[in-house]
Parts: sequence; C-alpha cells; structure tokens
Amino acid sequence: MANKYLTWARPRLAKLQDGYLNGTYTRADLANLRNSFKKPCGSDPKAAKWSLYGMDYRGCRKPTRMEQASWYAFGLYAYHQQGDQYKPMYVEGERFNKALRALADTGEDVDGLYRKLLNAHSMQEAAPFCLRIIRLLNEHDIPLDHALLALDLVRLGKPDSVDVVRRDWGRLLD
Repeated sequence: MANKYLTWARPRLAKLQDGYLNGTYTRADLANLRNSFKKPCGSDPKAAKWSLYGMDYRGCRKPTRMEQASWYAFGLYAYHQQGDQYKPMYVEGERFNKALRALADTGEDVDGLYRKLLNAHSMQEAAPFCLRIIRLLNEHDIPLDHALLALDLVRLGKPDSVDVVRRDWGRLLD
C-alpha cells in the first residue's frame, strides 16, 4: 500500500507545486485544499481532485485511513506553500522528524507542541498539531515530503504501528 500511495501522490504533489511556483495554476487550487482541511474527507470536489481522485477513491462512503491521511496531507501541503512562499515546500524524501529537528534548530520553541503530537492516538487528533507545525515550517522555509507524512498519519491510526510512528517522530530528541 505504501509504495502504491507514494507512486500516486508524489507526482501529484510535484505537479501541484510546479504549477504554483511557475504560475500555471492559480492560488485557488491551494486555497481549496486549505479550506477543505477541516472539512469531512471528500466533501469538496475541487480539493478531492488533487487529494483523492485516482487513488481508488470511491466516494459516498466512510473514507479509508489512507484517503483521510491523503486529504490531510494535501491540505497540509497547501498551508505549507501558502503566502509569499516561492520556494518548494514539497521535497521528496524529507521526513517529518527531520523537518521537526530543523525547526527545533531554528530556536523555535516546539517542545510542547511536539509532545502533544507524540501523545496523539489518531490522525484526527494529530492533524491540528501537524497544522501548527506546518505553519512554523512555512515561516522557516523548511520543506517536507507530504506523501510520507500521509503514510505516517495512517500508521498513527493503527494500534499495531502507532508506536513505530512515535519512535520515528521521537528521533527529534536524538
């Protein structure tokens, strides 16, 4: 499932970013993704065009964990690339824990937010903390692979892998 999702999501994120950075797409695409972040998964067709369509999304039913994670990840990318940010904020291979470490190295006090994120037991619980972190990453020009973040969010919602995600994210303290 992970490789299939990465194969699907990474080109979409790259296309969205390239279009934004070179002016091919309007800011409306990113605005739709940002506005959809706090809405139910799949409820905005304009956002679903980027974050769900083509990944075996069938709509009109409860979203799978992967669909929900993709919905969040694309919305988080839109927040990350927001404003006068003309540097690429999606960079393939940039893991969340590495971005957190870079953020901590800026002197930004992220300990409390980071600990709340580590205590989240589901992606729905983690999403607001991820959004606050993404806004800080934007301010400091720190990129991220949002497709890998989606996979982390999926694993966060599974009892058999939540500890793996916490361990991976916990490497910030190393």
